[in-house]
Amino acid sequence: MRSILFCLLSAMLLWGYTGSAQTTPKTNPLEVAATVHVGLVRPQKIIPASELAPLGGELTIGRLRTSEKAWQQCRCFFRSGMYLNYYNFRNPGLGETFGAGLYFEPLLIYRPSFNLSVRATVGLSYVDRIYDPVKN
Repeated sequence: MRSILFCLLSAMLLWGYTGSAQTTPKTNPLEVAATVHVGLVRPQKIIPASELAPLGGELTIGRLRTSEKAWQQCRCFFRSGMYLNYYNFRNPGLGETFGAGLYFEPLLIYRPSFNLSVRATVGLSYVDRIYDPVKN
């Protein structure tokens, strides 16, 4: 009788303990970032001289890829996505630029508090003032 009771209790305890690892693919969360960029001014190097620093911004939408499939693609974890940017050189001779494109950014070092990466992009840019050695 004790052996039957022991077998029944063991079966009941083990019944719900079947496990599997990552049966559903892990989703890569969407990353949205907005950055502001301010340049440096060297009035002696710019003709016509400008006293205002260039100013611009970038909107980035992408995903951090950390799945096994991502690792098999490039033997690295990476970010990929698209960007939109705008830069105003704050100089009437130099004008402004608009850009959009795609990026691929392999993570060389990835830690919770620090990461190092290199970004490769492909895209289009519109510059409203074409360089002319006489005019600008």
